Amino acid sequence: MQEAKYINTTCSICGHNQCGVIVKLVDDKVVQIMPNREDPMSKGSICPKSIASVQLLYHPNRLKYPMKRAGPRGSGKWKRVSWDEALGEISEKLLQVKSEYGPEAVVMARGTNRGSWIRLFNRFANSFGTPNWTESGGAQCFTPRSIAQQLTFGGIALEWPDAESSKTIMVWGADPPASWAPKSRKIVNSKSGGSKVIVVDPVMSNMASKADVWLPVRPGSDVALAMGMINVIISEKLYDQEYVEKYTVGFESLKERVAPYTPDKVSEITWVPSDRIIEAARLFATNRPSSIAISATFDEIVDPIQLGRAVSIISAITGNVDVRGGNIFPETAGQIYVDTNDFIMIESLPEDLDKKRLGAQRYPLLSRYLKINFPMAHYPTILDAIITGEPYQIRAMFIMGGNPKLSIANSDRAAEALNKVDFLAVADLFLSKTAEMADIVLPVASWLEYDGLADSAQATYGHLRIRQKVATVGEAQSDTWIMIELAKRMNLKGFWNSEREYLDYILSPTGMTFEQLKGKGGIIYHEPDIGSKLRNGFNTPSKKIELYSERLKGWGYDPLPFYNEPFESPYSTPEVAKQYPLVLTTGRRVSAYFHTAQRNVPALRDIYPDPIVEINNDTAKKLGISDGDKVRVETRRGFVIMKAKLTQGIHPRVVGVQHGWPDIANDNRLTDNTACAVGIGSTTLRGLLCNIRREKQ
Repeated sequence: MQEAKYINTTCSICGHNQCGVIVKLVDDKVVQIMPNREDPMSKGSICPKSIASVQLLYHPNRLKYPMKRAGPRGSGKWKRVSWDEALGEISEKLLQVKSEYGPEAVVMARGTNRGSWIRLFNRFANSFGTPNWTESGGAQCFTPRSIAQQLTFGGIALEWPDAESSKTIMVWGADPPASWAPKSRKIVNSKSGGSKVIVVDPVMSNMASKADVWLPVRPGSDVALAMGMINVIISEKLYDQEYVEKYTVGFESLKERVAPYTPDKVSEITWVPSDRIIEAARLFATNRPSSIAISATFDEIVDPIQLGRAVSIISAITGNVDVRGGNIFPETAGQIYVDTNDFIMIESLPEDLDKKRLGAQRYPLLSRYLKINFPMAHYPTILDAIITGEPYQIRAMFIMGGNPKLSIANSDRAAEALNKVDFLAVADLFLSKTAEMADIVLPVASWLEYDGLADSAQATYGHLRIRQKVATVGEAQSDTWIMIELAKRMNLKGFWNSEREYLDYILSPTGMTFEQLKGKGGIIYHEPDIGSKLRNGFNTPSKKIELYSERLKGWGYDPLPFYNEPFESPYSTPEVAKQYPLVLTTGRRVSAYFHTAQRNVPALRDIYPDPIVEINNDTAKKLGISDGDKVRVETRRGFVIMKAKLTQGIHPRVVGVQHGWPDIANDNRLTDNTACAVGIGSTTLRGLLCNIRREKQ
C-alpha cells in the first residue's frame, strides 16, 4: 500500500458554494473528503454532499462510457459507443437540423452548474447560432432576481451580504444551512457575536429557528410584506435621509406608492402579525449596518421582478448598499469575467434569429437582448413548440446538467415534449429520468475528475480557486471538454483547442497559467472595493440607485414595485379554494441533496430517506393524519405521495413539500407552467392551492 496523499482542491458538488476541501488518496484511489479548515473562504464549512462525494465518484450506476439507444425511446436498451462516434453523431444530427430547418430548430438546454461551465454553454449555443438556449432553472433561479437588482442597483448586491460585519441580517426565502454552507457559517458567526437575525420563511426552517424575528409569510405574498416594511421605514422616518437624497432617485414616488401598505393591511394579506412586521422593519432600519441574504424563492413566485425590486429598495433606503456590513457588489479576482454578453458572444447571433427566440415577444425581460441579462428562450414555450409545432417545430435538443423531466413545472408536459423531439442528446453523471429518453448519452465527470477554475458571485466573493483532477472513472469527461470537442467537430468560432488552453485563457489577465496558479497555492483573492459605487456612481442610467425605474417604464412596465395576488389563492380564486383549501409551498431543500441529484448516494439517503411534506399539527389532527403517515397532496395539476412531518412551525393553512424527488413524489407534478410571471416568464412554484389527505397505508 502506498503512503496516503492529501490534495487541496475545491468542491463543486452543488455548483455554487465552491468550498475548500482536502482529498485523501490511497493507492491513487479517493478514500475520504475532508473540510479544509485553513481555507480562507469556507474555513471548514462543508456539507454532507461533499463528504459523500466518494460514494458518488465510485457509484456502481455511474455512466462510464458514451451510449447510444438500441431500442425504442425509453426502452432501456443501449449499446456502448466510442467518444468519437457519439460526438460525431451529435455533431452530424445538430448540423443536419440546422441546415434543413434553421438553427432555431435546435434547443440547447442546461441545468445546474457543475463547475463554472455554464457561461461556456451560452457561448457554445450562440456560436452554433441557435437563439433557443435555455436553462431548467432559467426564469426560476437567479435570472429574475438578478434583473431586478440590475434595474435597481446596476449589480447583484443582494447576492453578497457582508454578514460578518452586519449588526442585523435579514434572510429572506432562504435556508443557508441547507444550501449555502459558507453563508450559513458567516451568519451564525455574526449572530454569535451579537448580531440580530430576521428570517422571512413560511416554515420554521433551520435558519428561522435561530432568528430573533421570524416572519412566517403566506407563500406568494412576499411582495406585500416588503412593501409593508418599506411603509414602516418611511412613515416612521427610519430611512437614511442623507443616503436617499445623495444616492437614489424616485423616493417621493416610492413614498406615495407604499402609503396604502400599512402594517394592518399587509398583515391581512400575508398572515404575519402587524406588530412583527413593524418590529422587523424597525430592527433592520435602526440596528445598522444591515444586510439581506436571498435565494431562489425570489424567482419562484407570481411576480419575481417586483419582489427583487422591493427587497432591494429596503436595503437602499436604509443606506445599506455598498457599505461595510451591508450588501456589497461581487468582484472577480482579476481573471477574465465570463458573466458578460461579450463572453457569451451574444453579438454573433444575427438579428433575424434573435427575433425568433421562443418567448421573446411575451417575456422580453427574459428573452430579449436588453443588456441587463443573458437572453434565453422560455422553457415552457419551448415545450409548447415541440408539442404543437407552433410557431415552428423544434427538431433536436442537447441537454447538459439538466433533468427537465423532474425539474420543470408541470413535469408531465416536459416528458411529453422530450418524447416527441426527433433527436435528443444528454450529458450527465447518471442515467437520469431525462437521459433515459435520449438517443445519445454522454458520461460526465464529477468534480473530482477534472481540472478547473472555481468562483461564484453568490459565495466565493472575490476568490478564484483551482479544482484539481484526482480520479478517473471509466471514460467520463468534463462538461467543458465535451463542448470544446463538439465545437471542433462543428467548426464553431470562439473556442479553444483544449480544456487547459481555455483555463489559461481565463487566467491570462492575472499573468499566471493554471499550472503556475496551482504551484502558488491555487487561490487568488481580491479585496472588494467597498464604496466604489458611492464614489463613482452605480451602473444604472442615472448613476444612482433607481427606486423608480425609467427603463421599466420605457418597456411598458410599472416603474415602481407593487403587489399582485397569486393567480391561484384563497383570495384570487375562492371557488378553487373550496376544493383546495390549503396554501402550498414547494421547493423545500435539505443539505443532503442538490435539486434532483444525489438521492442514489447511500450515505445521503440514510440522512433523508423519504420525501417529506410539512403540516401543522392542528391541521393534521383535523384531517386524521399522524406523523409519518403517507399522505396525498393534490393540486389542480396532479398529486404526489409523501410522508407527513407534523410541526408547529408552519401556519395551519400552509403545507410545504420537499423538492427534487422522482416519480410519485416529484413536486413538479403539482406546479403550473401556464400562468407565467409578466415580462419574465417565471412559473409559480410557491403560493398554489392544494388539499391533503391520508393515503391508504
